[in-house]
Amino acid sequence: MPTIKDELRLLRELLCFTETGKTGKINEAAGRNGYKQSNFSNIIKQLEQELKLPLLTRLTTGVRLTNDGREIFEIASQIENILQRVRSYSKHSKIHGNLRLWVGDGLASGYISGCLPEFYLKYPKISIEICCSIDNPNLIHETDIAILYQKPQLCKALKISKHILHFSLFASPDYLSRYGYPQSLDDLCKNHLICNRGTFTDTWPLWGQIIKSAEHIAVQTNSAPVLVQVIKDGLGIGLLPQTGYNDDLVKIDKIKLNISHPFWIVSHKDHQNASIEALVNHIIEATKNL
Repeated sequence: MPTIKDELRLLRELLCFTETGKTGKINEAAGRNGYKQSNFSNIIKQLEQELKLPLLTRLTTGVRLTNDGREIFEIASQIENILQRVRSYSKHSKIHGNLRLWVGDGLASGYISGCLPEFYLKYPKISIEICCSIDNPNLIHETDIAILYQKPQLCKALKISKHILHFSLFASPDYLSRYGYPQSLDDLCKNHLICNRGTFTDTWPLWGQIIKSAEHIAVQTNSAPVLVQVIKDGLGIGLLPQTGYNDDLVKIDKIKLNISHPFWIVSHKDHQNASIEALVNHIIEATKNL
């Protein structure tokens, strides 16, 4: 029967493994946690030896989870959730309430949805209704919190904070295996399929010029979730925010476009309570990773 000492060793191995799975790079995962890369790598190798399974495929650019590695990653990720729930129990367990959050679909899919799992671990008694629209809300009557792409001009609204969302080109691994990795902007326009969201061409002149120069526009859409899905399905390369929902995609690092857009988190001054404050603070904290 395993002793506590044995379980602690396995726990450390699993936590190091899940951190590597999230970053895709052993050296980055090691640095974040105060380890030397060699020591961190050895811990993961010990886990592989103990399970008698290859969990990572070592690449020149980092690592990729094997099929077994993905299954172990999903199981081990529950450990982090349990630890987070224990740490936050006494501080957050009594905060509860129903919130209405307004957000455009470009920010709702990925940015907001990506940061909510950790929020629910901290505040399991808060329920959120997410409202999406292309029109700005009447904040006083329609919502508790709004995340806007336009500078807020809402009556009696309190501007909470301004943030910047950065964009890059992304493609699926399947697309890159079929068509190759674009080496330059000219290569992208001449030899690759592009997926586009129509509002992007109006927002950023640089992207509009790229779309005009592109010889192969595979998909045009007005929906951010649809754009993400068609890129994940391998239909082409597209411009997406650098947020968590791109974990399954490959960032095209060789082409740097320097495209970004501001957004604001706002709430009505008469709607402040513990649950609203908790969600606002969590979203602001999540923006540090953008």
